[in-house]
Amino acid sequence: SYLATNLDILHNRTFDSAEQHGIYVSNSRVTNDNIVVRGNMVYGNHQNGIQFNGDCEVGGDGVIGNSVIEANRIYDNGYKGLSLISMSNSRVSNNIIYENGVRGGAGGIHLTDQPGCGNPSRYNEVFNNTLYEPRIAAIRLTDAANNNTLFNNIAVSGTPVADEVGGNQIDSSSNL
Repeated sequence: SYLATNLDILHNRTFDSAEQHGIYVSNSRVTNDNIVVRGNMVYGNHQNGIQFNGDCEVGGDGVIGNSVIEANRIYDNGYKGLSLISMSNSRVSNNIIYENGVRGGAGGIHLTDQPGCGNPSRYNEVFNNTLYEPRIAAIRLTDAANNNTLFNNIAVSGTPVADEVGGNQIDSSSNL
């Protein structure tokens, strides 16, 4: 079943997946998925450290909503630290994310849409995260991701925040 509602993923170590992500959460058939991913250590995985995916082609509403990703340590993953595809009305806070994109040239936090779905990541709050991503953007917003609010993040990167679509609230005075 692909029904992932009211799910708590708390205080785990997920590491060294030879082919996939450290933690993967798919959508459900309801608007408020209420997923909490907190206090995990996620490292050394072939693909993304943590991926939330609306998965529009498998049924459900194609969006992961009303969820929390906080207080995780995510590093040395092959692609992105956090890949947030079609996520809305959620909070990403107090995570430590570094040295991802070992193979894929990706970076820290990526808010996006799944190609062909029309469900961009929007109305999310991204704050109090610490990121060190030398390979690409620490925080990247693409594919119509809009109405997201970014504040009070520390991002060490050649591109700390890449808002490739606009329409997001990025507080330049509190993001360092």
